[in-house]
Amino acid sequence: MSFRELLELIDQLPSPFILLGDFNAHHLLWGCQDVNSRGKVVKKLLTELDLTLLNNGSKTYFHSRTQSFSAIDLSICSPSLLLNLTWNVLDNPLGSDHFPVVISYATPIACVTIRQPR
Repeated sequence: MSFRELLELIDQLPSPFILLGDFNAHHLLWGCQDVNSRGKVVKKLLTELDLTLLNNGSKTYFHSRTQSFSAIDLSICSPSLLLNLTWNVLDNPLGSDHFPVVISYATPIACVTIRQPR
């Protein structure tokens, strides 16, 4: 996707949002060994829209022909969600060449103190 197409997609999403996908985008920022044109587009999107990348450098894809791993499945979110999300990649690809990505959302629990009358 082009930068403009990604902008148009994000404009259609309610805020806050989580955008996940196989972007086939390579960039050092999320653990790839190289940078491709799609990676540059996603990096520009993250920077210009002040978005948050949840990826932590873990590999999300196994290329069987080259026997190599990469991180092409990206998880992007609104900055306001970051503190409530955890991002993990499962070790078992479950028969796919992509490893499952698990995102958990933790809702802050409000603590209420009730005092007994004296």
